[in-house]
Amino acid sequence: MLALAEALGWPFQVKNIQHRKTALRSHLFRGSDLSGVDIQRSSPLTGPWPDIVISAGMRNEPVCRWIKQQSGGKTLIVH
Repeated sequence: MLALAEALGWPFQVKNIQHRKTALRSHLFRGSDLSGVDIQRSSPLTGPWPDIVISAGMRNEPVCRWIKQQSGGKTLIVH
């Protein structure tokens, strides 16, 4: 993911997301929320919202969809 972001040559930020060990619902049921995220241990997820989110892993999918919702559907997800 980092190599892809660097190859684009655009400015970017790395956000570290820590997931709750017991939270399965949010990624199993393809939600778009932060219920599986340990907010206290994760990087802040606040606007302005990015044009693109580059992510990997099933547990990050709901977070990406949540960011896209917050951006009014403008954020592109590359997963």
